[in-house]
Amino acid sequence: RGIVADVVGAVVSELHDQGVGRLRSVLGPAICGHCYSVPFERCEQIMDTCPPDVTEAAIKRMSSGWGIDVGAAVQARLAMLGAEVDFVAGCSFESDRWFSLRRAVTMFGPNAATGRQALALVIE
Repeated sequence: RGIVADVVGAVVSELHDQGVGRLRSVLGPAICGHCYSVPFERCEQIMDTCPPDVTEAAIKRMSSGWGIDVGAAVQARLAMLGAEVDFVAGCSFESDRWFSLRRAVTMFGPNAATGRQALALVIE
């Protein structure tokens, strides 16, 4: 939903409006497109609203259906907006090193508890 709503674009636009020039981002692990299976309608929403570079990065065709690679989509959008992007690769579903509600629910059921990710914004 955040990809379709262009949350990244809105944040970058606001930063530019506030006078921030150079943007550098560090993206941590996120669920990959092979682990985040979605109905094709979710992919269509991305195709209908996002630039081609974001669409290509986000949508993954799998033998079992369709997936969305959130990290790759955010990385592509930031690059389009001129941000320097460092990407710390890793799938939050595949590795128990990272929090993943989807993994917890898959393993322990709908009432599973997990930690949460965080976002930090530093303006120098």
